[in-house]
Amino acid sequence: MIFFQDMGCIGCEFSGYDKRQRRVMGLVEYGALATLVAADPKLLWEVPASWNLEQAATVPLFYATVRNMALVGLSAELNS
Repeated sequence: MIFFQDMGCIGCEFSGYDKRQRRVMGLVEYGALATLVAADPKLLWEVPASWNLEQAATVPLFYATVRNMALVGLSAELNS
């Protein structure tokens, strides 16, 4: 991933169509500023019908961060 101070990750979020023509959004380590990416299915989500692809491309990193923090918090609570 490419990180710039106060800018976050550049080139890791994307949205588009998968091989089955589903609208998807996701994360890749780098290279999302392209017309084709090889995404890990665990980091790929369907785009809700009410979102356009431009909106969807802004969500994956935020979603993954929040999900990770919730899991870390739950793990800490269970271990205390």
